[in-house]
Amino acid sequence: MAAPPPPPATVQLTVRSWSFDLLPLELKKSIAQRCRQQDDWARSCLDTISSFCSAENRDAENLKQHVKDLRRTYGSSVGALFRLSKSWSAAAAPFRFSHCKVSRTTSFLFRYRIAPLYGQYFRSLEFDKSDQAILQSLLPLLPFMPNIEDLRLTFDGFERVLQCETYHNPASMPQVEALSLTSFLSNTPLSEPVIARLTTVHFELGSWSTLQKLADAAKSLRELQVYKLANYGRGNPGVSQLASILVSCPLLETLHVPLSEVSAFRPIWGQPLPRIRSLTLDVDGDMWLIRLAAHFADSLENFSLRFITAHGCCCEVSHVFPHVKAIEASAVTKDSRFFFTFPASINPTAFPALESFTFRPKATSAYEVRDAVDCLRQAIKKFDEADPCNSLRQIHVSNRLYPLPMWAMTRLQSAVGRADRRITAGPMEPFVGSFALHAEFDRAVDNVPAWSSSEAAASIEETLNYVQSWFERATAAGDGSDLAKIAVALGRAELERVVRTGSEAAH
Repeated sequence: MAAPPPPPATVQLTVRSWSFDLLPLELKKSIAQRCRQQDDWARSCLDTISSFCSAENRDAENLKQHVKDLRRTYGSSVGALFRLSKSWSAAAAPFRFSHCKVSRTTSFLFRYRIAPLYGQYFRSLEFDKSDQAILQSLLPLLPFMPNIEDLRLTFDGFERVLQCETYHNPASMPQVEALSLTSFLSNTPLSEPVIARLTTVHFELGSWSTLQKLADAAKSLRELQVYKLANYGRGNPGVSQLASILVSCPLLETLHVPLSEVSAFRPIWGQPLPRIRSLTLDVDGDMWLIRLAAHFADSLENFSLRFITAHGCCCEVSHVFPHVKAIEASAVTKDSRFFFTFPASINPTAFPALESFTFRPKATSAYEVRDAVDCLRQAIKKFDEADPCNSLRQIHVSNRLYPLPMWAMTRLQSAVGRADRRITAGPMEPFVGSFALHAEFDRAVDNVPAWSSSEAAASIEETLNYVQSWFERATAAGDGSDLAKIAVALGRAELERVVRTGSEAAH
């Protein structure tokens, strides 16, 4: 009798434990990029709320505390990814180390670890605060940063420092030859590896001659932003020098310059100006700015004006800008009399391709909000009457000091709304509902609420629905951390519940 067959061998299945570390590198990089975008949005959102809280004559201590708590609770999501594991560090590094401040380059950790390992990921270098010793020590680190494209130069962190002839270095000899602007641009590693490769430069400088030298060195420049030149005033010769600076930047597409008396601007004969596509100018009452913009009419697509004075009057624009698709007007001063005259100067003959108009007043009360909305409403109605088939599809109105209540949006929508036109408000999307921001002020007896009860109910209901959904997700997942966050968010409501029910029980 044949022997029975041996029993089958036991099959052992090895189940590999799964974790986020097993995700492909490209997917990890995509997640890190989204986290960086989220961090940037959250920072901007909380900064905007903080500026709202700091508005004059407003007590918003509760709101300020909420913002501080949120900053501590959420922090940097890219930083959290970077600390997860070695593979996540590799994926998150390009997004965590994209911006470098010169003031932070002197630490041992930066010089001997961050710069050698992650310097290749820096795209932006900011001269925020420095001295000759810091600039001297920065030069040996620049070879670790071969991909710098964006340079941000403050006056105190760059030009003021380079004006010194000698400086005291306690680590070596008492007096050391200082870096000058010329040597910094021509005889150091900045000349070829950094300056010549720049595509974006932000200036906060004290003289137009410095600006000219930097423009001459940065031949690949595509974006130039100039801010508050020191000792700058009317009659400054920089206006006439601007043409020479522009000729030095043939690839320039984006330009922001603070100018006065721009009638002094004269193009250089026989020297073509760059084809500027995006132009931002500061308006101090002189509408000659439109004539300056007209030099770029054949290429200009985005036109922004910052109104820095309350005095002046905008006349209807007579030059034709055939390719301008977006106009943005922002008030820097709280006195908006001059600013409010600008929307009426926009007409479809001058801007036949206009698709988007952004209006940013600096109103500090409901009354000023009403004036701003009425001004914009009348201007858009006039624009539509002049050309009923115009291409204006996007209208955005935003005010950082007094977020628009719902009635203001309703007022604007009812007057100039169209099926093919989108009207938005708020500094960014998404943003805190205006009712939530105003509630702390509107609840006071001596304040007149800017909201109807139906608008308030709709805003509160939207928040309650989100909290309910959040609670259900946290409960299903057994997430104690999220439940704790919900409890913190509802802490005030719990106190109200106790006080109100306790009061009722006592009676």
